[in-house]
Amino acid sequence: MTIQEHSLKAVIQRPHDLVLAVSRCGGLPETQGLAQASFSHGAWQVNFVIIGESHHITVRRDSELVLEEMLACVSLPERTAYHTHAFTDLQSHHHVDNRYQVYVWTSPDIPDWNWKENMLSFVFPVVDDMQPKTVIRWVLHGNVLIWQTLHTYMLAGAPLAVLSSSEILLSRK
Repeated sequence: MTIQEHSLKAVIQRPHDLVLAVSRCGGLPETQGLAQASFSHGAWQVNFVIIGESHHITVRRDSELVLEEMLACVSLPERTAYHTHAFTDLQSHHHVDNRYQVYVWTSPDIPDWNWKENMLSFVFPVVDDMQPKTVIRWVLHGNVLIWQTLHTYMLAGAPLAVLSSSEILLSRK
């Protein structure tokens, strides 16, 4: 599903301001979703939300929060998340924790993601001759749920993609 919003006022966001936050007990900032989709697998429920040129993913098992992942231009109070990483230098980052991992990187090439299902996309108003977008797509391989995100920006007059790939083992325990 692609949503294009013409009534939004263009806001210039910089990829240097992105922060990855991962939490197991909630507490990440409240955000307004521009587009969202859900996925269920047995006792597991996953909510994918596009929040501006950013994303917020929540994973629950039997309605209990298991994990929150947010990649956004936000300021986080101390101890809000058990893992945070600021992308001030735009260097790749990989975090592994038990049943979950996330990898975030940048690329000057903007991939063309056109899945027919299990994809959420939001296109923003034009900024600096580019139409930014955020895309989330997901797939289940056995008991491993993989989601990938694409966030596009202009940086020094050239397009830049910030991409992420996350996976979590949806085990029975």
